[in-house]
Amino acid sequence: MVARGYAVCTLVLGLLTSCNSAFDTYFPQSVEYLETQTSLSSPLGGQAAASVLMGYLPATTAHTNDILVMVAATQDGATHVLFFDPRNLSLKRSYGDTDLKNQFGGTLPNLNLIAQDTYGVYTGAAAYNPQTLDFEAAPSGAYGTLFPVVNPLATRVTFDGNSSVFFGSSNSNLAYQTSPQYVALTSPLLPAPISGASNTTVLDLSYWSGTYSLVVSDSGSRVYLLRSGAVASLVPPAATLSGSGSGSLLGWATSTAAVVQGQANGNISLTAYSWTGSALGTLQLNKSSQQINAITFQPNGASWFLFDSSTGKLSRNRPWW
Repeated sequence: MVARGYAVCTLVLGLLTSCNSAFDTYFPQSVEYLETQTSLSSPLGGQAAASVLMGYLPATTAHTNDILVMVAATQDGATHVLFFDPRNLSLKRSYGDTDLKNQFGGTLPNLNLIAQDTYGVYTGAAAYNPQTLDFEAAPSGAYGTLFPVVNPLATRVTFDGNSSVFFGSSNSNLAYQTSPQYVALTSPLLPAPISGASNTTVLDLSYWSGTYSLVVSDSGSRVYLLRSGAVASLVPPAATLSGSGSGSLLGWATSTAAVVQGQANGNISLTAYSWTGSALGTLQLNKSSQQINAITFQPNGASWFLFDSSTGKLSRNRPWW
């Protein structure tokens, strides 16, 4: 399988003088799924990444093309917001530390919740025109402006064509809010509780083709797969993965599979499950202790994106399941 990956690398990455990419050196298991990749050395000012968050925003009535968004902090203390065309990973717009601080009077707000509505595109409290990606004024009560009252790191958001839908936790229980704009309501709505779950965490939320999908974990090392055409009827779960939550920090919801990240001996294990709970395939990624990685998925499951700090490269890949 790896030999076939080298062939793909040579064919797809013909501009490289060798195949010593991130996938050969660190992630040989994923080479065969590589579609395209790009270096972020220049957009990140030649600095190594200290933390990275990525999000995928499908096209809406406000913008006709999908957008891949990255919020990155580099080891020199700077913050960057980057917008990519996910088809070829070309950089559409970038904002560096100075741009962001100038926009916010010298102090950076929370930028960690990547979202959109019919009016704009958002990274936390920062709002952007959905077509030009220029800065624009955030709506009053925008989620990012309420931090730390609302913690975007514990909240996931999707856009269903009409409303921004937020899922998170309230008093350790699953909770949600919906709003025509990217704003917080006064109190969360509580669906029926997940039987046997405690201290739930929403790992990911997506909407595609009329269906909401959630991946939720709890303190009992369980992962719950929730799927429905209506937000209020996502409970009970479509499937429960007992024990799958052990060591799991991340998960992703796509229309074709739920993906759960586990860890073993410091390495990454990505397992795709059908929405009825059947395992579809696992991808093991060897990881050094110094690597910073970020992963996100296209909501329809057609592609997934990986940033590897050891090489500074961002890649688009086809699914392994």
